Formats: sequence, structure tokens, C-alpha cells
Amino acid sequence: ATYIDFDHFIIPDSITLGGVVAGLIASVAFPKLHDKTSHFEGLAMGALGAAGGFVLLWLIVRAGKLMFGRIRHESEEPMDFSISQPDPEDNPKIRIGEDEYDWMEVFYRKGDKLQVELTELKINDEARKVETFEVFEDWIEVNSERLKLEDVKNVSGQCTSAVVPREAMGFGDVKFIAMIGAFLGWEAVIFTVFAASIGGAIIGLLQKWVGGEKWSRPLPFGPYLALGAFVWIFSGDAIWNWYMNLLRSGWTG
Repeated sequence: ATYIDFDHFIIPDSITLGGVVAGLIASVAFPKLHDKTSHFEGLAMGALGAAGGFVLLWLIVRAGKLMFGRIRHESEEPMDFSISQPDPEDNPKIRIGEDEYDWMEVFYRKGDKLQVELTELKINDEARKVETFEVFEDWIEVNSERLKLEDVKNVSGQCTSAVVPREAMGFGDVKFIAMIGAFLGWEAVIFTVFAASIGGAIIGLLQKWVGGEKWSRPLPFGPYLALGAFVWIFSGDAIWNWYMNLLRSGWTG
């Protein structure tokens, strides 16, 4: 899952959902995974971890979509705009000025749409008058006329603004933390998300500052969830107990 997320920014359901089932089975067979002796208690803790992880990260995804769900491009001077598919084996590419987006990166959800204000427009090398222009996953709307995506070979023009949908986090990460919770329990979920956030922020900033990556480039979260879970397995209990004792001492003064 870590390597796939690094390369393609996706985590397949075959890994995450299959992992949740495997985690619940392991919780029943080996309740010691959750410091329990009863098989039923092991299952309950595995289910609680999976459900808790899913809900926690789902809420984070929803909040992130509301706060950071759009990238805005604006310019007084018209910018180049194009949609093309140079390689039939690859996803189409969307270019706005100097920025390029992969099709699946933009249209992650069914309801996502790209809104563009154009001064010039060509579709299949034919000039078109344009008042409104919106792009969806499976079609393009020009002046309320819907064009099937398979009928559009290329789009080019000049734009003054564009609103690009984006995800704060992929839904594969939500299912991945559910898998981790099924194996390791709800405490591991909280620790893993916290550790992954810190690790991802540090490494992400280093990549931007030292590696020169664009700030708009997405950062895969799955590898840092895996790293957080790995740390939990070997030293999570000690860190968790230290932190909880620190909180208790703060509450009691």
C-alpha cells in the first residue's frame, strides 16, 4: 500500500478492505493483539478500532474538503489552457498556465467540476464562442451544451481564471486507517494519525524547501500512516502511557 500510494496516490480496496477483514479475523483468533483473552473481546476491540479509524479520518477528509477543496487560478493577462491526452495509455492532462494536472487528480469525486473563464476556445481544433465552460469527469459543458468526453480529442484556449477541485486526502487513506485499527485497536488509530501528521508535515516541508517541489503537488498520506503504525507496534505503548501521564499531571496541577 505504501509503495502504490507513493507512485500513484491511490490505495487499492483489495488491500484496505481485505486488510480490514483480515484484521478482524486476526483479532478473533489472537485477542492478545488487543491485550484481551476472550475471542469476543478481541473481535469487539478490532471492530472498534476499524470503525473509530474510519470515522476519525472521514471527518478529517470532509473538513479538509470544505477548507482546502479548491485551487484558484487568476490572472489579468490570459493564460494558456488546454486538455489533451498525449499518451493514450495515460490519463488526460489539464494545463492552466504553467501548472499541469492529471485528470484523476482533478476528478476524484463524481460531483467534482472544473470551472474556467475563457476568452478563446477551440474544441477539436474548431473555434467556439464561449460564455460558460465547465468540465466534469465524463463530459464537458460549453454554454450549457453537453459534449461527451469520448467525442472531444483536444481542448485549447486562453483563460483568465479557473477553479480546480482538489482533495485534502484520498478516501483510500480512510480505509487504510480502518485496516490499521482492525489489527491494532483504537489507541493505535489516534497515535498513528497524530504521528503520521507530524511525520508527513516534516518530510513534506523538506521536500518543498530542499527538493524544490511545487507547493501544489499532493503529498501521499498512506506511507506516513504506515510509518505511524510501525512506530506504534514497537514503542507506541510507551509513548502513549507517557503522553497520558503527562495529560493527567497537567489536569491535576
